[in-house]
Amino acid sequence: MRASRWRRSLVAVAAAGLLGFGTSACTSGDDPPKPAPLPTESPSPTGSSSEAPPSLPADAGGSSTRAAKAFARHFVDLVNYASATGDVEAINAVASDSCRVCRGMADGIQDVYSKGGHLEGDGWRVLGTKVLSGGRENERAISLTLLVSSQRRYEKPNSEPIVSDEIRGILDIYMRSTENSWTISRLVQS
Repeated sequence: MRASRWRRSLVAVAAAGLLGFGTSACTSGDDPPKPAPLPTESPSPTGSSSEAPPSLPADAGGSSTRAAKAFARHFVDLVNYASATGDVEAINAVASDSCRVCRGMADGIQDVYSKGGHLEGDGWRVLGTKVLSGGRENERAISLTLLVSSQRRYEKPNSEPIVSDEIRGILDIYMRSTENSWTISRLVQS
C-alpha cells in the first residue's frame, strides 16, 4: 500500500509538472490523482526571488563518483530553491532536453508562481546516496533516498492550499559530466 501511494504521488506530481521526484519516461496508464506538489528543503521565509540559486559545490566538479554524488545533492538544493522562489532557471540549466521530468517539474513550478501562487513546506531532504550500475554509456547514476515533507500549494493569491502528505522514496538521477558541471539526462522513481 505504501509503495503504491508513493508511486501515485510521484506520478501525479511529475505529470502535473510540479516538484515530483521524477518517474521514468514510462508511467502507468492510470489517471493520476490530483497532484500535490513537493516542498522546499530550506524554504525562504518570504519566497523572495532576489535570492541567488545555490552555487555548484566545489566537490561536484569533475567526473568522479564523489562528484556525481555531490551534484545529485546539489540538484535537490536547486529543486528546493525553485519551489521556494519560483525561479526555475537553474533546474533548466542542468537538465538535458531529454529529461522530460526535469522540464515538467520546472514548468509546474513556474505555472504556480505565474498565477500569483506559491509553495510552502520544509522540502526535500537527502537521507542517503548510492551509486547505481547499468547506466547508459558515459552516464553516472546516483540513487537518492529522500524524505519529502508535507507541502502546501497555493494555486493563486488567497486561495486555499492543496496539502500533500510527507513522502519517503527513492529517486535515481542519471547524469553526464560536462566541462564544468553535470547534465541530468533522466530522473526515475524506483
